[in-house]
Amino acid sequence: MQFEGAGITLERNVIAMLSECGDIPPMYEDPDFAAKPVSLYNNPDKVPEYATSTKRSADETVSWYRPGQVMPDPDYFKCTAGCGVLREGTGLNDAWLLGVFAALALHPDNLIENLFVSPMHDFKTYGIYTCQFYKDCQWLEVVTDTRLPYAQQLDDVNEPGTKGLVRPGHWLYGSSVNKGEVFVPLLAKAYAKFHGNYEVLHNGSILEAFVDCTGGSVKKIELGLDQTRKQIENGQLWHKIVKHVHFRSIVTCQLKMASMLYNEVTGTGILKNHLYVVQYVKELGPLKFVKLKNVWQKGLWKGDWSNEDSKWEDNLQVEAALRADALCEFNRTKNDGTFWMIWEDFVEAFNEIYIVRNFPASFNQYCVRGEWVGQAAAGPPMKPTDREVHCPFCTPPL
Repeated sequence: MQFEGAGITLERNVIAMLSECGDIPPMYEDPDFAAKPVSLYNNPDKVPEYATSTKRSADETVSWYRPGQVMPDPDYFKCTAGCGVLREGTGLNDAWLLGVFAALALHPDNLIENLFVSPMHDFKTYGIYTCQFYKDCQWLEVVTDTRLPYAQQLDDVNEPGTKGLVRPGHWLYGSSVNKGEVFVPLLAKAYAKFHGNYEVLHNGSILEAFVDCTGGSVKKIELGLDQTRKQIENGQLWHKIVKHVHFRSIVTCQLKMASMLYNEVTGTGILKNHLYVVQYVKELGPLKFVKLKNVWQKGLWKGDWSNEDSKWEDNLQVEAALRADALCEFNRTKNDGTFWMIWEDFVEAFNEIYIVRNFPASFNQYCVRGEWVGQAAAGPPMKPTDREVHCPFCTPPL
């Protein structure tokens, strides 16, 4: 990791050296994050259980390819709408991180671009790129190469019209369905290096990832709590969500559930344990509408006011009112993963909301540093106990 500005300086120096190697410069190979099992697992001699699946076995060698070796003319972004359809990793549960990337890519300010420090030309020509993540009150830069884990035996689920033009198989871990759109696997690799290896991305923290990728203030709202249910009943939570959407906060939600099938779909169509992005809210008389974006290959709402629900035909004035508001960008026949639902259904279909508030450059930041020592050396307890009095970041109980 490099301090802000140091990473891109390192990249510039590497490119200068590569440029001296002839008319066709060699592609960069990161010595600190090699295309080897040590970059995939905490312990390469003990492959984690998720790495053994019906699609690949533990003793199978993982291939590493650069984007240009998989599909002609790869780019950070291919979708003009900010984010195409995503596919999560094979075995590795990285859907939590992909959902964070999608939320940033779909934000009106296209916040995902802030994570890429270097121009696209560098990764295409020299096989090197620089990303930045926020840690300890500062942006830190990560420089690495473009070699990505790949599995040729995976189903080729590329976008229509490209089959046969690309290498068979797919990126081993999370990516866009369009293999030529590589912002997801490149960001994921930089994030894996940032934290040690790819295994760290298995079942991570959505809240921490939002902080790492935005530097903003993140709040998780659990809809099942008694306090939250009271805020739903008295309308406070609705007005809070409206305020945050108005001020361009990132608002996402998910149905967090323990399940034998992590990506199981409910009877109403919601994909469990995957983030949905709240793009807009609109109140029409007694009806409170929420517009959501689903970036996954399945998981569209099937309940009241879903895209094909008869309520739209039965209440033409409602659809007309939504179409009249340009900010709604209403189009329920576009098949782009967006759908609408009313607030009462929303708070029953999901049980977690994540709100990320970004602050403008004009705001001042104060960082209070501390350290874990003595009885608090392992961090705060998971459950409140008298040990909290030893925690430098916890307020002693009164």
